[in-house]
Amino acid sequence: MCEMAEVKSILLRPLRQRTLLSMLVAASLLDVGVAIEAGNKSPGPRAPKPLYRDPVYDGAADPVVIWNPHVRRWWMFYTNRRANVPGLSGVAWVHGTRIGIAESADGGVTWKYIGTADIELPVELAGAEPTHWAPEVITAPNGIHHMFLTVVPGVFEDWNHPRAIVHLTSTDLRRWEDPEPLQLASDRVIDGCVLRLPDGAWRMWYNNERDRKSIYFADSPDLRVWADRGKAVGDQAGEGPKVFQRTDSSQSTTTSCRLAPSSPFHLKTPVSEGWPNTCWSRSRGAGNCRPNASAISSG
Repeated sequence: MCEMAEVKSILLRPLRQRTLLSMLVAASLLDVGVAIEAGNKSPGPRAPKPLYRDPVYDGAADPVVIWNPHVRRWWMFYTNRRANVPGLSGVAWVHGTRIGIAESADGGVTWKYIGTADIELPVELAGAEPTHWAPEVITAPNGIHHMFLTVVPGVFEDWNHPRAIVHLTSTDLRRWEDPEPLQLASDRVIDGCVLRLPDGAWRMWYNNERDRKSIYFADSPDLRVWADRGKAVGDQAGEGPKVFQRTDSSQSTTTSCRLAPSSPFHLKTPVSEGWPNTCWSRSRGAGNCRPNASAISSG
């Protein structure tokens, strides 16, 4: 549970581009976790750059990192894209893949590919050639693992097709079952990100592509039943939200940095005022995104 002095930060990923992503968010979060666990703040081994490249398609993106208690190692789930496959037209290269998994035995410094998540979806939900994007993976207090997966029902050459966020559960983080699409704001929603609120309930932020790629949010008491609450951020088009907690002993504020196509934004509001009752102010230059600087660098 978060105290009033904690800071919750949102990092919105920039628009998807056909480039190799370094997975630097995962590295920085792991560095923080390892330092806390070790009980000291001394720097550990420096992670390589890029941190990780998928050995199959070389198109890793959208990482989420979680501790796997069953094997006692860190696991990274990520979107894969067929970046090294020639002859694909339009945006077909970002379709037609499953969620990749990489494993770290050294606290997140190095990562090894161990395969894909075992996710079987019904044809009526995912089509004959399903596309899996942007996994969000969390472990509930009862030990059940939950995934919120963006599902595209096919392989397409453009962006003009349905997309849904689907909830699944797992007992081992490898095999995922009981798919259930969430009833959210439209038929084109992607990139869910979930965080537990101070009252014990859960909140999801996601990208509603039907509304100029604005960020919407939904609430749930149990991670299974969700009620859409409308728009959280809509002043500019963005990409997937990334929400996490930070502790700041000097003030109780919510701070976020938005990496949008044009310029970054800062968001500050007292936690006591709740979310999403916030106000935005424009900042100039990527260097102004200081609140989240550690979250986008591996070293």
